[in-house]
Amino acid sequence: GTVVRGFGRGSRDLGVPTANLGIDESLRIRPAAAAGPPTADAYSYAHPALGHLSKGIYWGFARIVAEDAVYPAAVSVGTNPTYGNDSVTIEPHLIGPPDGGDRRRSSCGETVLPDFYGKTLRLSMVGFLRDEERYDSLEALIVAIKNDILNTEKECNLVEGNLSGDVDGPRSEEFRWVVSDEDV
Repeated sequence: GTVVRGFGRGSRDLGVPTANLGIDESLRIRPAAAAGPPTADAYSYAHPALGHLSKGIYWGFARIVAEDAVYPAAVSVGTNPTYGNDSVTIEPHLIGPPDGGDRRRSSCGETVLPDFYGKTLRLSMVGFLRDEERYDSLEALIVAIKNDILNTEKECNLVEGNLSGDVDGPRSEEFRWVVSDEDV
């Protein structure tokens, strides 16, 4: 999908920038994204590519199509209930290498990349981390997001700082798809 401007809250309020994907004709979701358990809370989206996704936080891999780097991604799919939104958003936070200059010095080292609005993002959501929740404070939401980033890194085999996709199963397959130009 194409990266569009969001509300700006990821960077401004939370200190964790996200690449908001436009929910339009450019958005196509790979079937492996069905990694989330179908629940009674799954959306009935206006966009047909989203029909099988449940609200929640996913982990996976992302690549800005004009670049070679593949990033682990913690992805929020939902309405951001802490903010009381009605519209659905897909917001991946791309996670740079642990020793990269884009990492902040914090408990989870969230990543701050240069803006890439208007560029195409290739994203595969491999697994489901947790349900979307409403938090009583921004501080509680920030703690949850930082845990999502840490859990995403673990799932993506990034603990050693080596994002290689060299493991068996869906991690490897989805990593290779994100690197490729293969169709959905």
